[in-house]
Amino acid sequence: MTAWQLNGFGLKNLKPAQITQGEPGADDVLIQFEAASVNPRDYQIIEGLFTPNVNFPLTPLSDGAGVVVAKGDDVTELGLGDRVTPLFFPNWRRGEALYDERKISSGLETDGVLRKFGVYNQNAVIKIPCYLSACEAACLPCAGLTAWTSLVPVANIQSGNTVLVQGTGGVAIAALQLSKALGAKVVIISSSDEKLARAKSMGADLCINYVKQPDWGSEAFEFAGYGVDAVIDIGGAGTMEQSLSAIRHGGHIAVIGYM
Repeated sequence: MTAWQLNGFGLKNLKPAQITQGEPGADDVLIQFEAASVNPRDYQIIEGLFTPNVNFPLTPLSDGAGVVVAKGDDVTELGLGDRVTPLFFPNWRRGEALYDERKISSGLETDGVLRKFGVYNQNAVIKIPCYLSACEAACLPCAGLTAWTSLVPVANIQSGNTVLVQGTGGVAIAALQLSKALGAKVVIISSSDEKLARAKSMGADLCINYVKQPDWGSEAFEFAGYGVDAVIDIGGAGTMEQSLSAIRHGGHIAVIGYM
């Protein structure tokens, strides 16, 4: 079957290849992929910026979506034709993702989705709701789940809370949409007025251009009245000072950017 494989760091080393198609075992399903998405992590892995510890050849990209076209005899929860997406951490079933659950991730320690077919344990995939297209679902396993974990089990965001979201990338937009669905107010920052206008159309309550307003943390604090309840911190070390200026006492800062 056809796959795109990385044989060394750099986009020049990402090339199509013919590889052996695996067959599903008793607990496995065979997925025919229909869509894939690219996260910053994927690009960093390809360029050698994420980690030097890569076993080549590697099939990259963690997030994709497709259809079950074959399954093992012991697969009970999935049927032929089911639309599914693989999990980012195939060994993470429930609760907090601790060390053992995070040792293997798609597109790094195990092959990713940039291929025509993939074999997965039945517990390492999840069904796609009917209202999502394959392209939409392919954007959720990394960015969407990161945003959800930051907002719900960690920060316990509820109606009436205020969330500060940094940027307009995949995690940020997912956080914006999820926060609004939870009934929260959203402050979002960007250096682009055009992107802020789009965020406003998606429900953002306060949009701040951080180039024009470098003290955006204080503005977010004042908007919330007592400080924001949660910060989705994409910038890491470069934005932490302002995140601390924005957060209320007892609030949560989910650090997603590099520290």
